[in-house]
Amino acid sequence: MTTAGVLRNCGLVVLGVATGYVLFDRPAEVQKLRPQAAGSEVVAISGPESGPRLDIGSPAAAPPDPRHNPAWIITEQDLRIAQEMNERRTRGEYILDFERPTDRKFRFSCIDDLVERMSSNNAPKVDLILRHLGVGDDVRGHLEAHQKKIQKASLEFEMALEQLLEARLEYDNRARAAMNSTQYARYRAYEDSLPALREYDKIERSSITNGVEMNPDDKEKTIALIQELQAYTDRYSHGPYDSLAEVAIGTEAVLEALTNQIDHLTGVAAQLREAASACGISDAQAKALTNYYSAQIARKESAIQWFLSGAKRERPRHRNNAGSPTFATGRDAPTAP
Repeated sequence: MTTAGVLRNCGLVVLGVATGYVLFDRPAEVQKLRPQAAGSEVVAISGPESGPRLDIGSPAAAPPDPRHNPAWIITEQDLRIAQEMNERRTRGEYILDFERPTDRKFRFSCIDDLVERMSSNNAPKVDLILRHLGVGDDVRGHLEAHQKKIQKASLEFEMALEQLLEARLEYDNRARAAMNSTQYARYRAYEDSLPALREYDKIERSSITNGVEMNPDDKEKTIALIQELQAYTDRYSHGPYDSLAEVAIGTEAVLEALTNQIDHLTGVAAQLREAASACGISDAQAKALTNYYSAQIARKESAIQWFLSGAKRERPRHRNNAGSPTFATGRDAPTAP
């Protein structure tokens, strides 16, 4: 079920009544309060870029409800911020799926509600099999609670991914609408070339550091080759057309990811050597490319050896996108080479 499906089916409703704002997760309770809500200032709104919204008026904020996480209570400040965002959206600004604090709190409270329902269905079965396997009461309780956390994390991930994909799709729609077909094609060519441009900049910086001469006359041909062969040492995931982030956690997964990257870069380096000669790229430029990719492969091989050496670590992680440490190995562990 998609997050949109989660929100349609979780049964959570926000009502603004004379006494404030209350979250209800049972339709029966909502039915009882309909007469009270008749004069409330709750307005359902919708926009072209996303699903239904709640644009709530300005009664007093809700008192804490012990049945719900206090973090999801909608405050007067939340309402003010949501209203400001509504006005910005009216002026043409794109607002993320749960950028409004009211939307965000509603959706996360919805997820909490769904997790409780999933757990109530699954927990007895999990408890039964763990009892059968002789797992003690305390450990059983921890494992069942851990499953709930995994369900929550999974639903939040799905919601975040849906928000990202919708934002990217809407960006592309707006870009297309703002240009004619020729302009849009040129713009997309620019966006598609960015990973190769970033990689070339890294090659150039590395060559300067190592005293290897680059030929500026070969720049365009080199960038074109990098793009054609997808000769990227890192993946970027923060732009409207970039690939999604790749994350690996755990020694086996990290080692597998590194091995795959080494295999890819080894093949790419060989193809670049052949293609550089065929394209008339100078020997100096070809040498710079060879040195750069050899160094990148060696760096990843060193990281593998670091993991295999038994260095102290808690949760090896690998994020194959720039702007973050390539490896993080727990709060107190050093960054891998």
